[in-house]
Amino acid sequence: MIGDSLRAMPADLNPLDVDEVSRRVVDPVIKSLVRPDELEGIPVQVDAAMGDLRVALLACGEWVAPPLGWFVTDDDDHLWDAERFAAELYDRLRDELTESRLSWGELRDGEYEVLGPRGGADD
Repeated sequence: MIGDSLRAMPADLNPLDVDEVSRRVVDPVIKSLVRPDELEGIPVQVDAAMGDLRVALLACGEWVAPPLGWFVTDDDDHLWDAERFAAELYDRLRDELTESRLSWGELRDGEYEVLGPRGGADD
């Protein structure tokens, strides 16, 4: 699963911290693909007991989400590389948007910036 490959990179993102995952990665990625007038919500859920992180978006009344989540653990070696996670999330959501009513057949492109950890230069 992706959790293992994400840990192979420099790690500074705690996938169990929903607020940080949303602020640093999920919000910038989704907002690069979906216009503000379309976007209604961005739920991020982490179920550590099940080992699963899920991301979805609600836009123009339609839920769009990758079919698979990301594997998470709560062990000492559970941090991810935020840039790599953002790139994978971008690719997965871009594919799902292409198959949605919102943007059927439209391959959307956007630019995003992964924010640094809290207390860093980005705050």
